[in-house]
Amino acid sequence: MSPELKPLSSSRLEYTVLAAVLLLGFVLRVWYLSQVVEAPDFSALQQDPEVQDYYARGLLTGDWSVPEGATDPEMLTTPFFRPPGYGYLLTAIYFVSNSSYLAPRILNLVLGIFTILLMYLLGRRLFGAAAGLFAAFLTAIYSVFIYWEGEVNDPAVFVFLVPALFWVLLQWSGTFKLRYVLLAGLIFGCYGLARPNILGFGPFVALWMVWVAWRINNLHRIPAAWMVLLVTTIAVVIPVTIRNYVASGELVPIATYFGENLLIGNDQD
Repeated sequence: MSPELKPLSSSRLEYTVLAAVLLLGFVLRVWYLSQVVEAPDFSALQQDPEVQDYYARGLLTGDWSVPEGATDPEMLTTPFFRPPGYGYLLTAIYFVSNSSYLAPRILNLVLGIFTILLMYLLGRRLFGAAAGLFAAFLTAIYSVFIYWEGEVNDPAVFVFLVPALFWVLLQWSGTFKLRYVLLAGLIFGCYGLARPNILGFGPFVALWMVWVAWRINNLHRIPAAWMVLLVTTIAVVIPVTIRNYVASGELVPIATYFGENLLIGNDQD
């Protein structure tokens, strides 16, 4: 049989389909972003994005002037009300992009493409190539993901960090190398700075690590892994805790909004 008539190998077909899925995800995201740039709120951010934008621009310029009619959030003299993680990321984006409102959305788009790839890798690792491709396809076309990638806000970052965390933990389970625990700690810490409730997942990860090690009689690896995970996570979070204490004299690990959110979510009004 001549080379041009040979059927595609299963691996070549798999990667061709994956490339098509990634291209589909990219086209949908670029198409949606091309619509978003024409929206009235593209640069007139509202609600949570407005707060994130205010904080990032304040850090970058030192100008904490409150817009007319807005309540002063007293950013410099109180503990963080909203977790500051995305505000820090936004500050870095504005610094390198001359305060562009398009730049954070482009970063979200890039993270969205990597999320598709991570879902493929996770699905393939756990359930086989077909499952990985199907998971990637669903991620590529899911409208909620695409919508949030067009916002100056943090959900697109969370959607990327969750499969990234799972992938890193799976890599550790196959190698027991501490560098993967270090990466997991960094992800926990960075995620926690933007959405602290992820830290409640930490004890379950620690127990899962014990289970993985116990199955192959490798429990002696656990103390070092636990220590690296804990120390790395704390190392990422502790600067914010120190900042909150210096600014206000109050010991607030990350942010104060837990109580208010609990009330909003459960009060009859």
